[in-house]
Amino acid sequence: MELHDVAVFGTRHILTESPVFDGQQPAYQEYFRGDLLAWYSTGKLEEALAKGMEVYVVSIRPVFGQQDAWWQALVPADRVFNATGIFAAAVNGDPLEASFAPWRRLYRQLGVPWPEGQFSDFDDPSLWLASNCGVKDGSLFTGHRLLC
Repeated sequence: MELHDVAVFGTRHILTESPVFDGQQPAYQEYFRGDLLAWYSTGKLEEALAKGMEVYVVSIRPVFGQQDAWWQALVPADRVFNATGIFAAAVNGDPLEASFAPWRRLYRQLGVPWPEGQFSDFDDPSLWLASNCGVKDGSLFTGHRLLC
């Protein structure tokens, strides 16, 4: 695998609460406290897939919701990483380190060395990965296309 064929997304790159184009149908709808909430695709995941990229999704969310089922059907489960231990870490340990756990798994799977000692409280591993290993690509695509 060459890393330039890899795209890394957070769920914030995939889902939005507003339509991206006129007439767009929601990917998922649900009622919450009496209001209809709609989730729309940003189109970015689909663009990366159409370009033949190997797509990964990384999230600090401990579980995914029903609004995520449509994109989970498009991305192989072994390329989706979430912070399953973040609740326990918030109570008993280090939630910052728990939020890095899915990123560590991604880096390990991609063979990219973890930048030990590079992160402080509010640093984002995705920004480090993008600034050191990637660029944004395409008209809609704002996930990270890796070039390292």
